[in-house]
Amino acid sequence: MRVRRPNFALGSIPVFLLAAWSAGPALGKVLINEIYYEPPDETRLEEFIELFNSGDGPADISGWYFSEGISYTFPADTVLGPGEYLVVAESPEKLTAAFGLERVLGPFEGHLSNDGERVVLRNGAGQKADEVDYQVGFPWPSDSAGRGSSLELVNPLLDGDLGGSWRASTASRRLPPERVALVSQRDGWRYRKGTSEASDPPSAWRGVGFAEDDSWQNGQAPIGYADNDDATVLDDMQGNYSSVFLRHEFQIESAGAIPPALLLRLYVDDGCVVWLNGVEVARRNISSGEKAFNALSYNHEAKWEELSLPNAVQHLVPGRNLLAVHAFNVSLAGDDFSFDAELVIPSRFELPPAPTPGEQNSPGARMLHRRSVRWLTSPVSRPRGRRSPSPRRSPIPMAWPRSRSSTRWCRRAASSPRFSPWSRRS
Repeated sequence: MRVRRPNFALGSIPVFLLAAWSAGPALGKVLINEIYYEPPDETRLEEFIELFNSGDGPADISGWYFSEGISYTFPADTVLGPGEYLVVAESPEKLTAAFGLERVLGPFEGHLSNDGERVVLRNGAGQKADEVDYQVGFPWPSDSAGRGSSLELVNPLLDGDLGGSWRASTASRRLPPERVALVSQRDGWRYRKGTSEASDPPSAWRGVGFAEDDSWQNGQAPIGYADNDDATVLDDMQGNYSSVFLRHEFQIESAGAIPPALLLRLYVDDGCVVWLNGVEVARRNISSGEKAFNALSYNHEAKWEELSLPNAVQHLVPGRNLLAVHAFNVSLAGDDFSFDAELVIPSRFELPPAPTPGEQNSPGARMLHRRSVRWLTSPVSRPRGRRSPSPRRSPIPMAWPRSRSSTRWCRRAASSPRFSPWSRRS
């Protein structure tokens, strides 16, 4: 599609932006923003393509369709607001469950190739709206090939058909830059001594709405005895009961505040089973199956251990949430017992890479965007009396096109990985 160029001197425009304007998508249009073509486990059916409206007004994409790569036609009344994202998935149900999305279309027909292919989006009149001919390997991001990352467009100004315009996703912006504790170590807990079952039926105490009776007490963690580190001492536990029931409520402000992942940190001597809103999420040093109030665990000395709880969105809800723990001693006459726990939202920098469907692209890509755009849009003037250097002699050719042939040269230079401003600035 021809792009109308602004009427000003070409000599004031950096080559990289000229290449984008000559071959890339125009501003204010719907474009392909993210492609997840090879999940690590392809049996989970999590492939998707994400669209982004980079304009200032809504875009009605009813009747638009993908003509290459996958096959899918957008239904009537499909409107994408300014700055909004829309995901088309191989399996909307599975992608919604995995990432907690609210708006997912599909399923599309076909599969995204693991070896690279052309993906073409057309409007209702059949005109090409955007296309990406993604490849596998340099200069395209290699981490997007089965390593957990998706392809993310660095910035809508850039030509989506060039490998240098894309980065591998790193982590969700829904994760904070630093850890946030939902339940902190040394927090206060509600606990009940395991002299009998905590409820009838025995599993009821794990629910948020459970009504505690007078057998439940307040205690600050660590809770236990004979370790010289317990804030709440159970001086009657040895010889009388082998387990303790524990409950800790916490709040999630809204659906948008539900994190995509959690970390559970445990300090337990000897074992425990952990539930989040009634769903078992962890089990340490104890055999499988339901455990009675007088059950025993394996022998284990307390130390802080960290477990990843992926897909936290499946277990958390806006409002009240409950972390429930049944902690066990190795024997009724065990010489010590101790428990503490921490539930934290990990920082965006400490988890394995993941795609970011339905949200702003990951921080790594955006950081590169800010740095590159400052460099690309800085005022540049052509030095007088100096000829344009050869691209072989300069990693970033500074040439201003005077003709169609020189414009084509600029486009070839911009597509070269040697031209990439990030490699020069990193």
